[in-house]
Amino acid sequence: MYSTKSYEMVNQVTLLAQQPLADALFCSANWWNTIPSEYQEIIEDELHQAGLRYNEYSIQNEGTMRQEMEAAGVQFHEADRQAFLDMGCKDLVMKYSIGQELLDTEVRSACGSDFMSDVLAYVKNQALLLTGLVNPQVVRTAEMMDMKCIVFVRGKQPDQAILDLAQDRQLVVMATKERMYNACGLLYLNGLRE
Repeated sequence: MYSTKSYEMVNQVTLLAQQPLADALFCSANWWNTIPSEYQEIIEDELHQAGLRYNEYSIQNEGTMRQEMEAAGVQFHEADRQAFLDMGCKDLVMKYSIGQELLDTEVRSACGSDFMSDVLAYVKNQALLLTGLVNPQVVRTAEMMDMKCIVFVRGKQPDQAILDLAQDRQLVVMATKERMYNACGLLYLNGLRE
């Protein structure tokens, strides 16, 4: 909001204790597919690193940015976090009977992505995977990364083959109607901070 000066159009901000990581490149698939795969990997890695650097910059300069936005007329509001939790957490449900015996397993970290290549490349010590991707590769990726739980977001429904594979790999499977951003925020508000 700060770097794009969106606050010049929207002057009311609710603080949700969430920090998005921006690391996108918008281009046509035709153009992207003309680039050699090793260059694609370099571009993807540099975009991710740029997102991490911007995230760190935002954290370090949050006070200055807020002061500047307030001087421009922006009003900041604290969110009613309990109402947010009450509204959303009940929708993060154990919809499937897969992994019931593991529900007492403590998890301290999570990752949200629809790109399993990003999960493999960037995720370290994440115990819970949130994704809208519904295919067996999600289960295989979670297993390779020693994750304990998969949460399918946006109301996505895994088929029986995916559920069977998750059960074989001893993974908890959950689902939510929430979008990934909201589901990550709910977990963050409930103490999952890594």
